[in-house]
Order: sequence, then structure tokens, then C-alpha cells
Amino acid sequence: MDYEPLLPWVYVCLLGVFVESTGIIRQVNIPKLLGGHLLEFLGKKAFIIYLLHQPVLFGVVGLAAKLIK
Repeated sequence: MDYEPLLPWVYVCLLGVFVESTGIIRQVNIPKLLGGHLLEFLGKKAFIIYLLHQPVLFGVVGLAAKLIK
């Protein structure tokens, strides 16, 4: 279910690497413009959030399946 084709998304990744290497993002204070510390927290903890949401989703879907039957 997590399969995504590599080719369309490799360009997005390379664009992010290019933008970071040029320093464009550092000139504009993006975190303050888009929600402050919340986006910074979510960015730093993205892997942990990804790992924790999986069991929660499986639990919710399993519970919903049992309630529907």
C-alpha cells in the first residue's frame, strides 16, 4: 500500500535539495509564515509520527470492521 513510483517523485526531492543548497529558504522565514513552531515540530518528528500513526490507523480500522459486522 505504500508503493509509489520513484520517477515522478525523484524530481521533487532533487528540487528540495537544490532549493536548500542555494539558500533561498533561509532568506524567507517560512516557519513563522506557515504556523510557527508547529510545522517545525512536525518536521523534526515526522518519522516518529509516521511510525505511531500506523498502529492507531490499524486499530481504528479493525474496530470499525468489528462494529460494522
